[in-house]
Amino acid sequence: MKKLYNAISKLVYDFFVESNDYNGIPLRQVSTELGIRYVESIDIIKQLVNDELVMIQSSTNPHIYNFINSKDKQIAILESAKTITETIENEGIIEIHYENTEYPICLYPTCSVLKKNRDVSSMEFYTKRLALCEPQLKVVYFDLNVLERYSNDPRYELHYNSYSGYISYECDKDGNSDLQKRNQIYLKSFGLGYDSNDNRIICVFLKDLGKLSETQQAYWYSFEITDTNCKMTEEYYKNMVIGCWANSYSMYRAFTCELNALNELSVAAFGTSLFLSTVEEGSLSFSFLPTSKNYYDFTLKLDKMISDNLNRNFFKSFAMEMYTYQEKDGVVEKKNKGTLLLLEEWLKQNYKTDDNKGLDDIFQSFRKVRKERQVPAHKTIDNVFSKEYAKKQDTLMREVYDAMSCLRHIFQQHPRTKDVNIPKWLDEGRIKMF
Repeated sequence: MKKLYNAISKLVYDFFVESNDYNGIPLRQVSTELGIRYVESIDIIKQLVNDELVMIQSSTNPHIYNFINSKDKQIAILESAKTITETIENEGIIEIHYENTEYPICLYPTCSVLKKNRDVSSMEFYTKRLALCEPQLKVVYFDLNVLERYSNDPRYELHYNSYSGYISYECDKDGNSDLQKRNQIYLKSFGLGYDSNDNRIICVFLKDLGKLSETQQAYWYSFEITDTNCKMTEEYYKNMVIGCWANSYSMYRAFTCELNALNELSVAAFGTSLFLSTVEEGSLSFSFLPTSKNYYDFTLKLDKMISDNLNRNFFKSFAMEMYTYQEKDGVVEKKNKGTLLLLEEWLKQNYKTDDNKGLDDIFQSFRKVRKERQVPAHKTIDNVFSKEYAKKQDTLMREVYDAMSCLRHIFQQHPRTKDVNIPKWLDEGRIKMF
């Protein structure tokens, strides 16, 4: 019995250590390799679990170690596994074995056994943790600033949408990159999370971190957060862990969609677009580093989407007065009316309400963007870091999103817009400030 006890322990340990992907050995493979009865092997494995030398994973994909069960639960699962049968099918010269259960079992050495026996001193930060059999879907949290490097370097491709994204790097047609190999990265997925103070942070699964180069792992490790009260967004959890859709959208993304929908409604209703151009969906996001420079760069980008983007020809088509006239020293100066003033005058002439406050709120929000954009033009602004800039940006985004959505609903009331297909999620989805 002792001999088989040691043999199974060694077999489980060796299989995991020699695996390239930190896999466990299938339960039935133990009895097959050692030439013993399946039920007999389970009784010995139960003892190994009780002695904390072996642990099991029972799931739809037990080859990846994802979660920890208590010893009592593991032993109960193993006892139930005695009744599981095996189906063998022949496909030509290939013999395929199936476990007749929804939740097959794989065996792993415990973390304590690995820490005692496995030399991981030369491994990278996160590779080391995987090699010691930490759950592959364990979530590691990072300061949001970790993304700034990839956002500002054009050699990297940072894709972010609402609450998740991925990072890669640019290559030429021959697959070559300007980045040295140690600086290249492919991070298949990262998500948005929040720390105990509700500040935005980044979360990544351990298994994805373990695939990064030594240089990249060291870089990410320098931003790791040890706050135990961190959490990932509900939407990212649903997508990546449960595997279902989440009906939530970022207010930043929703704003760009509202603007594009408004432009389409304008063409349908009046034959002319309200804006000179549409904007790329998802082209707005919060800043990864809350600095004064990033905040004012954001206001500039936002103002270019709104006031700089308004189509003066739209207002000309209504024979509106396009200029202001002001006499100064006996000379009359003729100046172009601002685009926001034109839109405000046109809207109040053509859309009647009992109270103009709602319309006034729209233009107050748009003019706030204009005013904030002009701050760096009139004085020198030192580039400083402050989380207050993140709050200011979110507040501004919330106000202009509400204004753009209100404007879209006004245009949508025109009888000629009934056939315009507006994305349902703009009205039915959960629009959130991610």
